[in-house]
Amino acid sequence: MKRSLKIVVAASVLALTGGLGWGGWILTSPSVEPFKGLMLRPSKGSPDLDVRFFGTSTISFDDGTTAIMEDGFFSRPGIWPVLTSKIAPNEERIDESLRKGDIHRLAAIFVAHSHYDHVLDTGTVALKTGATVLGTASTANAVRGDGLPENRIRIIKDGDTFTYGRFKVTAFETPHSPNPTSVGVIDHPLRTPAKEGDFKVGGNFSYLLEHGRRRILIVASGNYVPGKFKNVRADVVFLGIATLGKQSERFVDEYWHEAVQQTGAKLVIPIHWDSFFEPLSKPFTALPREMDAFPDSMKVLIPLARRDGVKLRLPIPYTPIDLDQ
Repeated sequence: MKRSLKIVVAASVLALTGGLGWGGWILTSPSVEPFKGLMLRPSKGSPDLDVRFFGTSTISFDDGTTAIMEDGFFSRPGIWPVLTSKIAPNEERIDESLRKGDIHRLAAIFVAHSHYDHVLDTGTVALKTGATVLGTASTANAVRGDGLPENRIRIIKDGDTFTYGRFKVTAFETPHSPNPTSVGVIDHPLRTPAKEGDFKVGGNFSYLLEHGRRRILIVASGNYVPGKFKNVRADVVFLGIATLGKQSERFVDEYWHEAVQQTGAKLVIPIHWDSFFEPLSKPFTALPREMDAFPDSMKVLIPLARRDGVKLRLPIPYTPIDLDQ
């Protein structure tokens, strides 16, 4: 289905605002207050691995010697520029997030796919931290547009493994969530400012991180291939739930089975549920109702976690995550 976020959201916004001027473009987000008890407790993190969440599916992993990251999206442009003009990395927000997250250097940034809420800032973050970027050919073209040199770009495929310090990362080609926006590939270096629709999905990856006794699976997009993780074991799953509230209970149950039951995970941390139209400096809100139904997702996930004896915890930005809680 060839459509963009602009088409999906604008119709809903116009209906809500009666076609008012830009001051009336307001999306409504469900409150996370009913699920406050599931928020991860502030902690010093795990002694062997500093893990931090930065909204959407941006997560850093640092063992004190080597640091790697998923995605690296910090700019979080507002709905108005996303829908009506062009977007570009916001270096002030990027620098603030890197500082608050205590990120000074990165060996690698592995990217789920090439929508703007995953790849907009990746090239800039890589240039600032010395990282190599790993992902699809579309991801490669996105960071080429930012001026990242070729020797720091790796196009990967299903099953590839790569090692940075004590980290071993395995890539699994998995589908984007159902009915993705901006389908297609980025077939040329993409320079910003660019339109939201220019950031084509370009394929999608999930990743298994192994570090000492830790096995962490990151599934950024809420979809599955039956049996894909059949032989994968994970203690922790960062589970993408964007648009999961729009899917059937059966779909959610099968997704949970594939990513959580099969891997034997005992801690599940939902990601990609927060509104990426709001800066990280503001309290988290869920994705707008026009795009997702966060409470509906949680009402299905909570009983599944209880049934399987799995801890379900919502992350908060910047705070180190205790993977053993």
